Amino acid sequence: VPLILQLDLWHHSRTKDHRRCKITAAMMRAIQFPGAILVGAAVLLCVVPPSLGATPQCIGFSWTANLNKRTGIASAEETTVMRHVETKAMRGMFQSMVRAYPLWLCRPHMTFGLFRASQQEDGSTHLQLRLGGVTMLTFGAARDVSKVGSSDVNMIIPVKGGLLSLKTDDNQDRGRLEFMLSMQSDTSKTREDEDRFMTISTRIAGNYRPTLAGAAPVPSPRAALYRCTQSIVHAYVMWRFHRSFRQQMRKQTEYS
Repeated sequence: VPLILQLDLWHHSRTKDHRRCKITAAMMRAIQFPGAILVGAAVLLCVVPPSLGATPQCIGFSWTANLNKRTGIASAEETTVMRHVETKAMRGMFQSMVRAYPLWLCRPHMTFGLFRASQQEDGSTHLQLRLGGVTMLTFGAARDVSKVGSSDVNMIIPVKGGLLSLKTDDNQDRGRLEFMLSMQSDTSKTREDEDRFMTISTRIAGNYRPTLAGAAPVPSPRAALYRCTQSIVHAYVMWRFHRSFRQQMRKQTEYS
């Protein structure tokens, strides 16, 4: 967590975003208190990200996470809402980014060269440490489960295993990542002044049981360990994924 905050501070200092620099610096000063980690991360993730320009305009990013101590199942949802967006080609762009998600995770700007992606013949991808080759997570091939005829996109990436996924004795699935892109319009306005909205949603769903939390029932110390470490890192990674898609959208609208 301190490393993530330090890198975030460095990034915002380069972009001269003084407001977010102050927020991150305050979080680093408060990190000696375990409870402040969750509060500080929530502030960082809930603050409206800087606008990418008049088109598209980001309204905000929200994040929720939960760990059921009785079952040991973790869940999370991250949402970005945007206004005044061009919908042409956005669907295909989103699908391509989701399919490349395991490879995107291993880019140097995301994991600092600590991980590599090993693609298998069955379409799955191992997220491995470069030193030692330990598989942290195994993702199955991305699947498009969108409704036929719908303009919305709904894709899933199943979690097949890895060190961060607790293995169970039954044959239940080990969870999945869900990626959704939906379009809405403000029908209260005339067609000429109609506002268009795009919502990007990502989720941890299914029966994902984090190894850090351990077997159910999860004791409070281990639940706190998961919430203060892996849960926050996941939210940060998804915030970066949402931001990456917004940046691609901006480039698309600029050159279209």
